[in-house]
Amino acid sequence: MYFSKFPALYYPLPFANGVKSVLCRNILRRCALAKDMANSDAIYIQYDIKDGERPEHIADRLYGDPELHWLILFANNIIDPYNEWYKSSSVFTEYVHKKYNSISLFFTDMSDKMKYIPNIAENSTITQGSAPNITKGVISNYRPSFSCIDVSKLSFAVGDASIQNPNTNESSGIKITKKISSLDAIHHFETTNLQTDTLDPFSLQDPKSLIEKYIKDNPLPLSVSVVSNLVYEQRKNENRRTIKILHPSYKDKAMKNLQSSLEV
Repeated sequence: MYFSKFPALYYPLPFANGVKSVLCRNILRRCALAKDMANSDAIYIQYDIKDGERPEHIADRLYGDPELHWLILFANNIIDPYNEWYKSSSVFTEYVHKKYNSISLFFTDMSDKMKYIPNIAENSTITQGSAPNITKGVISNYRPSFSCIDVSKLSFAVGDASIQNPNTNESSGIKITKKISSLDAIHHFETTNLQTDTLDPFSLQDPKSLIEKYIKDNPLPLSVSVVSNLVYEQRKNENRRTIKILHPSYKDKAMKNLQSSLEV
């Protein structure tokens, strides 16, 4: 129903016997509720999404038509309902374990001092041990601010290792100081005076000292706490639970508003 209101256009598509123009809906056309509706709190109801509930379920119960789910998405500026909608417990668990399915290795230099590498080339590898007991893995992610690399291999251990650049064959010696699942690894620091979900700890006072304390499992100042990737994702998901819903009495006005905004 939603896309049926979008303007049609002819689009050239390749077929076995040549290119033909096919009548399609212009789904790239952007539209939104009028400002007087979008900015008026009086016409909205605050609602907490229940576990497993989708926009179609709410639209069916509230408006009597699941096809009007777009009204709920519009009201909350949701473009991608698969990634921006509140995730149920089971979906959230599957999502975070798929996204953070590696091991995070925090490192220093060989003399146990903080080591900063500006960048690590794509497909670089980390190697630990000597023949015949060599552990080798491809680095999937690198966070230079935290001296942290993510790898899929579980068998790395705290101790000496080396990073190899596949383009230059150069090696850089490191010492793995902390090993933790990526899901439980740090996402950012927070302080009582500054709450930030930035990935860059250098926005905080004395960042190198904080990072070193975290990597070496030393106590942090009482005013500083660590927010893990899991907690960060939980907060982000929970913030999506409460949405606003257009009151049913304004449904027809919103539909007319959509139609007029799509008129060519």
